[in-house]
Amino acid sequence: MRTTMRYCLLFCLLNFFLMPSVFAEGEDEVEAEEAEEGEALPPPKSIYVKLKPSFTTNLRTKSKRKLSYIKASIQLLVKGEENATELEIVMPAVRHALITYLGARTKKQASAVKHRIKLRKGALKAVRKEVEAVIGKPLVEDIFFTNFTIQ
Repeated sequence: MRTTMRYCLLFCLLNFFLMPSVFAEGEDEVEAEEAEEGEALPPPKSIYVKLKPSFTTNLRTKSKRKLSYIKASIQLLVKGEENATELEIVMPAVRHALITYLGARTKKQASAVKHRIKLRKGALKAVRKEVEAVIGKPLVEDIFFTNFTIQ
């Protein structure tokens, strides 16, 4: 009786783990047939990922008495739902990269318009570098500061 139950349990477990792969193989064949028929898959849509909560960090200053800080709301542009999901997984690393990058800037580097463009490009580069180090590909297409306050 015990041996029969073991075989039944083994049979059930094997079916449980092997059945999804059988169904997945069939889906790949259907997708391949559709691709052969000339139907092009639509390009992935752009998705904005809002980083919550907003960033507040100190700016680098020469004076120890006078502190400056920056508060920014940031959104990241990614292509496709899959990339957005992957980005959510590495969000702590993204936040760390942005806080480190913004905290290393001075008030002058963050306040002038021409410096804000450099700040945006530098922040994008820092985020891409961090995401690529963790995942292996730079998921982020662009970065947008939707709210920006310096004091």
